[in-house]
Amino acid sequence: MTQPQHPQTPTPEQRGPRKRKKWPWIVGALVVILLIFAIASPSPEDGDTPSAGAEEEPSEITPETEDSAALPELEVIFEPDPIVISGVGQTATDSFLIEGGATKFTMSHDGASNFQAIVLDFATGDRAGSSLVNEIGTFRGSTIRHLPAGEFVIDVRADGPWELLIEQPRPTDGPVGGSFSGQGMEAVGPIRVSGGLTRVELSHDGSSNFQVSFIDSQGNRAGRSLVNEIGAFSGSTTASLGAGLYWLDVNADGPWTINLS
Repeated sequence: MTQPQHPQTPTPEQRGPRKRKKWPWIVGALVVILLIFAIASPSPEDGDTPSAGAEEEPSEITPETEDSAALPELEVIFEPDPIVISGVGQTATDSFLIEGGATKFTMSHDGASNFQAIVLDFATGDRAGSSLVNEIGTFRGSTIRHLPAGEFVIDVRADGPWELLIEQPRPTDGPVGGSFSGQGMEAVGPIRVSGGLTRVELSHDGSSNFQVSFIDSQGNRAGRSLVNEIGAFSGSTTASLGAGLYWLDVNADGPWTINLS
């Protein structure tokens, strides 16, 4: 009886050489290359510019310290708004407020008869000094006075249209000395005086009163009148003044010149 024959399993030598897999080597090589690039590439901490789209942290602003240079504080003196009053003929004006100190009045009249303006205390009715102006016919001029703080009215006597501009100047500087000229009544200034003796040369070419006085920064007369003459005049005098700002209050009816040295 014949036995069934089983096929024999081939030995390794009979199978031939085994083929090795290549992909593990390729993966390993790629990993090594990536590591080399990663080590060689500088990090942002090394000072490289961050890539586009990266948010930059805002820079810090150092606050000013007490050692920072401070700007000098400038003295600010607020000047009250000017007041304008106008009318025709004889009029008692509405009342107006004055803060106190130097007060400048600029006046005009277009008429043929007397033009007079008198400042009155609104509470008492008393005169606040002498008349601002007392002239005949057409007039243009200015003067400066001291008024205390309070409420006032002006009694105007005229035969034509008139206007009053009321200012309360608060200057902080002015030219030192100099030459000035004008015609008729005028408040000139402010002028800075260094102090001590000031020489004043004056001339007037008119037929009526010629009077000149220094007025201090508060509107008060400073010392005696420099001149008080009628008609044409030419001469010089001196004034002893403290250092500060002054106006020249000129009362005249013709051309005049004043030189300070």
